[in-house]
Amino acid sequence: MEIAQTIEEWAYRLTDGTPLDGVPTGYAQALGWLGHLDVERPTPSVYDRWALGAIVAVLRGLPDGTRHAAAGKAIAAAKILRGPRTPGRVLEDLALIGVLAPADRPGLAERFTSYVERDLRPSGRVEVQAPLAWWSTSVGDHGVRRDVWDQLFVGLEIPEVDLDGPRPTPTPTAKETLDGALAARVRAFTPKEPKGVPSTGDGPVAPGDVWAVRLDPDRWITVHVHDVCEIDGRAYALAEYLSGVFQRQPTAAEISNQVQPRADGRWATWVHSLEKTSWVRRIAQASPPPFGEGSLPERPTRGSANDLRHLAGWCFA
Repeated sequence: MEIAQTIEEWAYRLTDGTPLDGVPTGYAQALGWLGHLDVERPTPSVYDRWALGAIVAVLRGLPDGTRHAAAGKAIAAAKILRGPRTPGRVLEDLALIGVLAPADRPGLAERFTSYVERDLRPSGRVEVQAPLAWWSTSVGDHGVRRDVWDQLFVGLEIPEVDLDGPRPTPTPTAKETLDGALAARVRAFTPKEPKGVPSTGDGPVAPGDVWAVRLDPDRWITVHVHDVCEIDGRAYALAEYLSGVFQRQPTAAEISNQVQPRADGRWATWVHSLEKTSWVRRIAQASPPPFGEGSLPERPTRGSANDLRHLAGWCFA
């Protein structure tokens, strides 16, 4: 038994394809929405019918034996559908109903298949479920089972599409759809993040610098620069974390003179591009060396200033 966020499931069913992962709440949300008396069943627009025909045209142009991943990339390159994951979702749906399904791995239009059967795959490296996991463009007519196609799409007047010809205008427009308008609504309701305080002082990174690094909007840490040298023609700074976690960019007065070690002792790393990295700010110069038990590692690791964000997990619980 698991807890489900029904609003999230409802949004997924409207924007993210058919639930294929065996989670009953997804199917319950889809059936509940479609079966509601007040909900008008969607009808395909001119662009919807064209898009389905365009997907078939893309599959027709692929070599025999092309698998689902390459087919999805080809559909995405043709710019038929909106969204980076939509081509894969549509291929999964077409396979689930049987249009893109090998005869020995039929879709639901031919017979019911359990989740256990759908979860059988050629190997553990194949992420999609059956029937798409076993499909290629060698199936049927360039990948399309025409008998199932005619059974399911009769009367919809899906056109033969020339991908180089004129295209109908998508209706509704992107901003009028649930997923198309979502990004704008999120931006409208997201509080504006305050701008960071500019770096202190001028000139290149130097020993004695203290730099503040933002891990999250409300989580900052600091590093002390012990030394600067050139490695393979690039300037690197030997940085060590200082103790203290701050909810905003700290000031020079808040700098700790205590290092923040790892569980096994003091730790430092050579990093480049401190002054060029987003949300990394110099907050002090000519600071004295911080106090810490033991000595710095003999062979510090080397990377970029961006690495300071995820490496902080080694020193800050």
